[in-house]
Amino acid sequence: MMKLTTWTLYNAKKMHDIEGKNILSGNFPFLLVRPDPNKPGQHLGLGIDAKYFASIISDLVNRDMNEQALYDVFKDKLGIVETKDLDVLTVNDEPWSDKPINSTNIQILIDIYNILVKNKAITFETEAYSTIEKMKAMQTDEFIEFNIKAMPMQRIVNAINAGLPDFYTKLKELNQEMTPEQRAQKINIFSILQTNLILFFEEATKRMDQLIEEQNKKIAELEEKAKK
Repeated sequence: MMKLTTWTLYNAKKMHDIEGKNILSGNFPFLLVRPDPNKPGQHLGLGIDAKYFASIISDLVNRDMNEQALYDVFKDKLGIVETKDLDVLTVNDEPWSDKPINSTNIQILIDIYNILVKNKAITFETEAYSTIEKMKAMQTDEFIEFNIKAMPMQRIVNAINAGLPDFYTKLKELNQEMTPEQRAQKINIFSILQTNLILFFEEATKRMDQLIEEQNKKIAELEEKAKK
């Protein structure tokens, strides 16, 4: 077992999606976002699929990058890596796993991928996330950041736009033939996605209602001034 830190780069050997499909393999840089809250010994993060990545690693850690530049680095490589497939990232004999990436880059990545995690680095023992029993014994999730009321409206809209296609895809998959174990896993994933979408829809509706109410008040005030 080892200590890991969120928002820090590591060397990874294999990365897969939530359904177990391979995304990347071989040795590649992996930005650890958080331990998987549902499966022991697994970690959510972003992989870098680039042959020459020394300058990319340096930029992520040492300078502010814009949204497009960060998306170009990771693209759609959001997935899961197991603890046994993680190690210290070394480039030209220089270790890069001893400090997190630039704080500005962290916040931009949270916004790009709609990741509900804290924007600060947190060090944890992998032993604490090695079994379901140990994970269930934790009273709080120290990594999650889900203050939907503090989210900008644009981020809420982005989350809905990103989640809806995934929702319909997973709904369609539930009608396919599969083993009971596979169905249970897909239902669990679908339920979490559905719950999150409902929360985002409710908050968006509330804000739209407030906006309409404010606009109606302004219109009423202008009408009163026009009468005078």
